[in-house]
Amino acid sequence: LQGVSNLTKLEITYYSNFLASSITYNASFASGNSTDGIKAFIPFNQISPDVSGNLAYSGIFKTGIATTLQPKNKFLISCGADFIFNTPSEIYSKFVIDGFQWNLNAYWQLFSDLQLSLGSGQYLPIGESTSTADFYANIKLILSF
Repeated sequence: LQGVSNLTKLEITYYSNFLASSITYNASFASGNSTDGIKAFIPFNQISPDVSGNLAYSGIFKTGIATTLQPKNKFLISCGADFIFNTPSEIYSKFVIDGFQWNLNAYWQLFSDLQLSLGSGQYLPIGESTSTADFYANIKLILSF
């Protein structure tokens, strides 16, 4: 055995009757290489912990909050914000802040099999981050059958 790696995720959610809302605290940790036998976590697919898609899920700690509101039947709004920390070197030493990200989404269920969604988000590097700022916006029309 060459060593082990670690991917841990924590979510705590509170559901409220007010506008069928919820609020979630979340945290994710993916190990990086260390001198004590812990190896970098390597995912099977190309998932990224940030909305820009620039960071790898290795040597990362991400924490944030997310909320959902349903002001009208068949209409849902969700938003979230996260801070992302990473290990800047090949050998794990300490986590430093890499950036902040936010997202905002709205979903409208037009019919039972047709949904319209609008979304946007941004990743903002902080301090001596090597990541780049990124913004996205999308419109989706989803047909299920």
